[in-house]
Amino acid sequence: MMKKLYLLLFLCLAHFASFAQEETNRIKFLTIEKGLYLEPLNRFNSHWAGFEVGILNFFNDQYQFADSKEYDYLTIHPEKTMFYSINFIELSAILDRRKKHWGISSGLALEWNSLSLKKNIDLYKDDDNRLQADMIPKDVRKYKKNKLNMAYFTLPIMLEFQQRIGSEKLYLNLGVTGSIRGWSKQRQKYYDGGQKRKLKVRNDFNLSPFRYGLRAGIGYGRVGLVVSYSLVPLFDDSSAPKIYPIAFALHLL
Repeated sequence: MMKKLYLLLFLCLAHFASFAQEETNRIKFLTIEKGLYLEPLNRFNSHWAGFEVGILNFFNDQYQFADSKEYDYLTIHPEKTMFYSINFIELSAILDRRKKHWGISSGLALEWNSLSLKKNIDLYKDDDNRLQADMIPKDVRKYKKNKLNMAYFTLPIMLEFQQRIGSEKLYLNLGVTGSIRGWSKQRQKYYDGGQKRKLKVRNDFNLSPFRYGLRAGIGYGRVGLVVSYSLVPLFDDSSAPKIYPIAFALHLL
């Protein structure tokens, strides 16, 4: 199954690369500090590649921030629930060759979501394949850290506008993203008799295997701000909390 998904991802990138080549007939591969990317020689340098770090939160199905009832047993520490992304492949093509303000871009990223769980719980799937949580008494085991981590491979299609102001360019971009889950695990740390213990449980936890969503960014030069929102719930499980990831991140080239 995963081989088919990776093949589909490769074909999408290949299709975009062929579109970019039609625009310029010459495409070059470059490896610089912002990653590996394809760029037309008539220079439209989009702002996908780079590193992103920010906070992760969740909406309910009314497009409002989820409250404790909607989180249920999955209540988080919002200040410790993080979003990271390494956007390591970028493809870009210019749309208006005369003024060079508009372009389109795609690429590939490895996205990492880390949920810091407030409650002293172990997550598992029951015999009916539903996500459940065991409340662990704190006198038995009190977690100092309790995280649900997941990684996704993300492919964007972005429309971008650029305008030079001073020595750098102001840019705005907007587009859609599609993601495939790579792996996930619950990671815990606690102390037992004064000794530090660590637990790692690898499971899919009924996390959505595919996600698609919206993304917008604004920035100047090598620094920007990004908002990304998933239109697919975090869990592919009707018995799990129905919450939708939304990330606010700093983008660095």
